[in-house]
Amino acid sequence: MSERLLDFDPLTGISQHIETDEMTGVSTIRTSQDMTAILELNRLQRAHFSSGRDKWGDGFDHRTKMATLPLTIWEDLKKRGILPDPSRGTPGDKKAFSRWLDENWMFKTREGTI
Repeated sequence: MSERLLDFDPLTGISQHIETDEMTGVSTIRTSQDMTAILELNRLQRAHFSSGRDKWGDGFDHRTKMATLPLTIWEDLKKRGILPDPSRGTPGDKKAFSRWLDENWMFKTREGTI
């Protein structure tokens, strides 16, 4: 299998590669993203979260930042119907997103379950 870089965005860390199977001639485009900076920022935000003072939903409009997700994961969750996607007319599934986020805790910016 041969692989060639198609595109790289240094701002988001997203790269696209085309992989071609020499036996079948079938090509596949693979998108990946370096998540190192996002995961480190999330870790720092979780470490500075004070559960006694900053509860889920506290604040002026009762909204709380729950997570920071890489764009590649955001798009995948939209395709799967977990996050809303107005272009497809899918409303998303809040319970499924809560479960996904509890299972993938490294993207959360606060401790605890949602």
